[in-house]
Amino acid sequence: MTDYEKAKTQFVKLVTSIPNLSISEHQMPYTQIGSVMMSFLTPEGELCLRLPDEDVRWCRNSYRTSRVELNGKQLEGFARIPAIELSNQKDIKILMERSFYHTKKLTKQNHR
Repeated sequence: MTDYEKAKTQFVKLVTSIPNLSISEHQMPYTQIGSVMMSFLTPEGELCLRLPDEDVRWCRNSYRTSRVELNGKQLEGFARIPAIELSNQKDIKILMERSFYHTKKLTKQNHR
């Protein structure tokens, strides 16, 4: 099993642990709530999560990661979680749940 396949398996496990959330795939596996993207897995197996600004800063400092880019564009409000950290399902699930509630809140704001 490649590192990417391992990361994808762990991503699927995280997503299925949250009710009413499922994975879509176009060029990469991702989740969304309504039309708002919540998370995605990079080709390198890194998990990118939409989070509140304070959580994004915490992730960048804790995991020593850079800003998230997708198709050459910088994505504000996303944090990068290294693939190696996905094996720590308990801690990453907490971040995934925070991302879920944060994105759900954004979805409601977009529909006003």
